[in-house]
Amino acid sequence: MHTTGSAARLDQMIYAHADINDGRCVLGDPWADVQQPYSAARSVDGVADGVGLKGHVNQLRKLKKLHPRLSVLVSIGGPGREGKFSAVAATDASRKTFVSSVVNLWLRGNVPDLPTGAAAGVFTGVEIDWEFPQAGDKANLSALLAEFRRQFDALEAETGQHYQLTAWVPANEQSAVHWDNAALHLFDHIVVQGYDLHGSWENKSNFSSALDTTDVRQTWFTCARAVKCWRDKGVPANQLILGVPFYGHSWTNVGPTNDGLWQAATPSNTVVYRVAKAKPGGVFRKPGMGAWKYDSVGRVFYSFDDAAVMAEKAAWVKAQALLGMAAWELTGDADGELLAAYRKGLE
Repeated sequence: MHTTGSAARLDQMIYAHADINDGRCVLGDPWADVQQPYSAARSVDGVADGVGLKGHVNQLRKLKKLHPRLSVLVSIGGPGREGKFSAVAATDASRKTFVSSVVNLWLRGNVPDLPTGAAAGVFTGVEIDWEFPQAGDKANLSALLAEFRRQFDALEAETGQHYQLTAWVPANEQSAVHWDNAALHLFDHIVVQGYDLHGSWENKSNFSSALDTTDVRQTWFTCARAVKCWRDKGVPANQLILGVPFYGHSWTNVGPTNDGLWQAATPSNTVVYRVAKAKPGGVFRKPGMGAWKYDSVGRVFYSFDDAAVMAEKAAWVKAQALLGMAAWELTGDADGELLAAYRKGLE
């Protein structure tokens, strides 16, 4: 990140994911998070880890020293932890305990088995990645957000520093309804899912992250639809960030009609951009929608966003007066090509 120039193009980085255990927020992977030592050759600043804090968190601390304007937040949750969120949000006592554990571990930096405050200052906020609240969670989710804001504000009064509360939110209206409109103002900003809109769970090749659509019968989930869903819930445009993918989906046994687009196919795998870019085949485009690669020999279809699509999405984000763009995730764009394209477009 530092050597490719990607870090210099970022305003904010989300570190994913923290876990939930026994009603408290905990390290997602203690070895990788804070224990694994980095040699001088692998370290961000060229200095080997010594005693104390190690792992990714220490590397993030070093990265912030090299790029002082970069803020780092921790994402809590992610796929497979839905029930854990429901449990910690269930009562006033469980909410207080859970949020207090978040503040203690990530914002105060009190890492187990290390000196008090060993990781202080690395993280300046939290992203809530609850996938996905259900109808019965709605009131408890709102109460949980209010508790986050209350404890963050108290810490801010103590330290004089603002602590961000953000969220990743789903693209579809059926899931969005479980987020109470009146509680959304508690977030500093919201990242709207703009990927996995169509994918390899479907038996037809399609755009996995279409900006918009020229044929709603074929491609009905789009970034434009996802953003509209949250605008309709009353979220201001300047509070919304469009999520974009540094990976895509693929299909096999795809016929050549329409250069492979919207054809009956066998679902295959997700594929990161750096890998998809190197695959054989020609790249095709539908302006305003997206790009794809079709290998007519191997009959394989890859849906992904390349640099030109990222620039197009950046122009759309500016036209919609959204706050910005966010990508999942940086390793898919190893040389920083996609990030450079959308950063330039946003500027």
